[in-house]
Order: sequence, then structure tokens, then C-alpha cells
Amino acid sequence: MPSLNHACLLGTLPRTPTVHQTAQGTPVCMFDLQVDAMDRDGPCVIRVVVWGRHAEASAQHLGRNSVVCVAGPLRQSGRGTMEGVTRRTLEAVAEGMKFLSPLVRL
Repeated sequence: MPSLNHACLLGTLPRTPTVHQTAQGTPVCMFDLQVDAMDRDGPCVIRVVVWGRHAEASAQHLGRNSVVCVAGPLRQSGRGTMEGVTRRTLEAVAEGMKFLSPLVRL
């Protein structure tokens, strides 16, 4: 059965993105993206992961309350807790993005 895993998300950053490098030197930027939920339970927050040159651009252009449009596949990641329980989270891997706020000077 064919499937398609691609999301286009438009929202604001509730916090400043974090940037680090992998052991191989590849830049990685992570941030939460707050999008409006279709119901009245409040906004939905989705973790976004950005790799390579897009990560560097994200670190330079994004800050708290920045508006951005992100496109890419969704992936599920899991982390174990001290109690031995696996917590799963859904995150978007940004393959393309458009900055919609003025440049943030850090």
C-alpha cells in the first residue's frame, strides 16, 4: 500500500532554538514549533530537527516568537526513562523552511 510521509507546518517558536554539532561536525538545530490546534485544547507543540546548512541558517535567523514554515517528513523517536519506560515523541525533520519573521539579532 503506498503512503506519503510529509508535513507542512506553520507556527511560532516559544523558545530560542538550540544548536550543536554531531561527532562528525554536522550542525543540528532543534526547536519547538507551536501551531494552532483544530480543537479548543490550546496550541500543539511539535519538535523540529534541522540538519546541515539549514541548521546554521536557523540558528542565525530564528529566536523566540519567530514565525517559520517547515516542510519535511515526520519521524517517531523514543527515549528510555529511569523507570525503564520508553517515551515516544513525534518530530518533524525540516527539509525545507521559510523564515516569515524579520531577522533576529542575537
